Amino acid sequence: MKKFYFFVLLVTEILHAQVVTTEPQFPTENDSVVVYLDATQPGAEELLNYAGTIYAHTGVHTNLGDWQHVIGEWGNNSTQPALTRLGTNSYQLTIGYPRQFYSVTNPSEQIETIALVFRSADGTIQTRPDIFVEIFEPGVTVVINNPVITLEFGDPLRSPAFASQDDTLDVDITAVEVGTNVVDFTLQLNGVQVAQTGSNQINYDFISAEHLDGANEFLAVAEDMSGEKDSTEFIIFVNPPIDDEPLPAGKEYGINYDNSTA
Repeated sequence: MKKFYFFVLLVTEILHAQVVTTEPQFPTENDSVVVYLDATQPGAEELLNYAGTIYAHTGVHTNLGDWQHVIGEWGNNSTQPALTRLGTNSYQLTIGYPRQFYSVTNPSEQIETIALVFRSADGTIQTRPDIFVEIFEPGVTVVINNPVITLEFGDPLRSPAFASQDDTLDVDITAVEVGTNVVDFTLQLNGVQVAQTGSNQINYDFISAEHLDGANEFLAVAEDMSGEKDSTEFIIFVNPPIDDEPLPAGKEYGINYDNSTA
């Protein structure tokens, strides 16, 4: 059983628009892939209402390393691919078959992720941070659609989603099926099973008031018809209540001097 923690920036952020979407929704190495850029979304603020041509600085993460097979050099508009403008703040990058587009010819090299930075023609403005699109393998892969979990510290267990005392969060998880079908999909919260289905989708309402202050640990496990499993872990951290203490006697709001020489 492998652990797949976090899936970044695909069309399937169903309830939460993202800076890029893809067609197909869950691309593999054998699919013809199109990437769409929405410059109105967080991460593309610098390119909002940009009137010039947008270019892609792009490569792939493979089993041999990150940012492999980068196309051209930063700022070289003759070698880096230009996006097609579909409308105001809307663009398309046609990749086609990833192995061909990125010239991955070694049969033992496997594309894991498409890496992207979109930039202006002069390279002075760009999307931030880097954008990654997962390339799926045959089988089942668990994907967190919501809450949004970041990889800011390299591990989503160190970058939890946060909730206040009165929040209700929609936990939305998909088991992506590539050449297979899910037969069992479960969700555990703090070691207790809270959802189970034979389909590829789980939705669960996390009501903060019903759970622990601090870290609440989720584990989602999907099993396909061949018995292969994939799992993902994440945390929702419920902020403890804030105690509003009265002002101490003899003190006032603002700067207080304890003696005349302070």
